[in-house]
Amino acid sequence: MKHGHATPFGPLERLSRLKGFKVDKHQVDPRGWAVVSAGGHPVGRVRDLVVDTTRMVGRYLDVELDPKHFHLRGEPHVLVPMTIAQRDGDHRRLIVSRLTEECVDALDQARARHEAEFWEGWWMTRRATADDLRGSLTDVKVGEEEMRVPVGDEQRLVERRGAVDDVPVPPAHRPEAPPISQPPPAM
Repeated sequence: MKHGHATPFGPLERLSRLKGFKVDKHQVDPRGWAVVSAGGHPVGRVRDLVVDTTRMVGRYLDVELDPKHFHLRGEPHVLVPMTIAQRDGDHRRLIVSRLTEECVDALDQARARHEAEFWEGWWMTRRATADDLRGSLTDVKVGEEEMRVPVGDEQRLVERRGAVDDVPVPPAHRPEAPPISQPPPAM
């Protein structure tokens, strides 16, 4: 990989997003090449390279799978390790024998499962903010008997009750009167 200037980036980045970087002129750039199965059937096309920025080498091929060949439910792009792709002679195509219908179906299912787990975990680990609580309180409509309030990683169901004056508070739970720093005004 050659580059024009240093920019901050993560350990793995798409070459298309690394401004000023390109494949070394002495190396083959497979972007745009066809990807074929072991039997020579076209299964996709290389759209980008994912670069290991610590070593500045291509690590994965971003392959857009052909929806006519696979029954995809989600994203048609898969990352294929460059080490399992083989150039087909002098042709501008790569052989990836592991890109079978069974493999892609299993990959598609695993990705959907991991995506759901990721998003569920992401939102459940976020703490409720004061704005979340204010939003819950302002969303309560007149006459509603209960509401959901975010508390930590979960929501609590809160029932509406009468005014505080209507509920007797046991002596042990009564708040102490705050200390008075100046005498009350004379009447």
